[in-house]
Amino acid sequence: MGRFFLTAMCARSRIGEVNRDERVHDRSESHPGGATVTTPPAGWYHESAGDQSRLRYWDGERWTDYFAPASFWRPPQSTQRFADEPTRPHDISTPNAPRQVRDDPALTRLRKAKRDALVGLVCVAAVSAGIALIVGLASPDPDTLGYEVGKAAVTVLAASIVGGFIGHAFFVQQQTLLTEISVQRDGDRQVQEKLERDRLEQRQADEQVRLEEREADRLAAEKRDREAERQREVWRRQVSEKRAELERRDAILRGVLDETLAAYNAVKKERRMIRTAGGRGIPVRRYAEFGERISDLQLEFERLRRTSPLLTDERIEAAIRAWNGLSDNRHFVSLERGFQQVEEYLGRLVREFETTLGGAAPLREMPDEQSVETATLPALASFRDQRDKTGFYELSNPATAVIAVLIRALLEPEHLPEPEDVRQRGVQVQGRRAQSPG
Repeated sequence: MGRFFLTAMCARSRIGEVNRDERVHDRSESHPGGATVTTPPAGWYHESAGDQSRLRYWDGERWTDYFAPASFWRPPQSTQRFADEPTRPHDISTPNAPRQVRDDPALTRLRKAKRDALVGLVCVAAVSAGIALIVGLASPDPDTLGYEVGKAAVTVLAASIVGGFIGHAFFVQQQTLLTEISVQRDGDRQVQEKLERDRLEQRQADEQVRLEEREADRLAAEKRDREAERQREVWRRQVSEKRAELERRDAILRGVLDETLAAYNAVKKERRMIRTAGGRGIPVRRYAEFGERISDLQLEFERLRRTSPLLTDERIEAAIRAWNGLSDNRHFVSLERGFQQVEEYLGRLVREFETTLGGAAPLREMPDEQSVETATLPALASFRDQRDKTGFYELSNPATAVIAVLIRALLEPEHLPEPEDVRQRGVQVQGRRAQSPG
């Protein structure tokens, strides 16, 4: 019975060695060209003929039932597919050849420990089987050294077999546990990588939004600058046109002022000259010359009266209000009315002159010693008499008012148009003041 048991143990050990050799042969096949193709190590791979949207775990010998999504995984730069490595010119691909994704160092160490333990157990079992076989063939008697050695060898062989099964179960359990841990770790890493990619994409999206906002702000600022420049250009053109208009009006006012001053000064000159002509009588020739000059000046003031309505300058109205505000006794109405008062006063002198010398001989043929009595000329007497406060003042007061109004109008400050932004700020300030309760 002992011999049969030893023989069976040796046969089982031999079968185990043969199976091991076959597995090793399956994992290392010789290529017809002489190259050796080694199956990939354990790790996560894409199935060549399977679903490419997920990964499957390869334990080094066969596919397992562990899967993981492939959308979260990004291969490192050093990872290569075994079926595409250029250093293997005679690589043989099969329909189920996996493509390597990632290998777990813990599983690699576990497989190495399993392989070393298996080799040790096989060696111990082989030695024990050999000893038991030799002892069994010698058929020693009980209670002899050979018999005890054979029994010990059978015990060691049985322990090796049982230890092999136990070790195999332990290694399978550990491999399963490490595989689950690796799957969990890879899943967590993939989720973390996805979250990191999402954060990166969100930061990129936020940065893109900020860039777009800055670009929109820049374009809006450029648009505002262009609009402001356009408004400033419009304002400059308005100011230029306004200044040109003011210069034209100033030239007209200065012309009227110069003509008024010249005519008024000529009237005062004639008054001074007529006072020096004599006391009670005035030579006829001198009176005739006076009448001609007064007639010309009356026509000049008549022309100024007729053209004064053409002076449509708002500064004249402001100057008239300022002139009347200097005294309660001033009631100046307009330039036309002032010129009319001067013209009417000079008109009385001209009509008196025409009445006095209307039927006389030509003035140039009259003798120089002939004179005209001033007592018969009330308008002339009022014109030349300095004591009469109602005579010449009927001319000087409106003439002085006209001259003063023209000068004040020329001295009025220029009211140039304001820029658009200044007007808008003024409107906003006025609006806030109107809304304030105080």
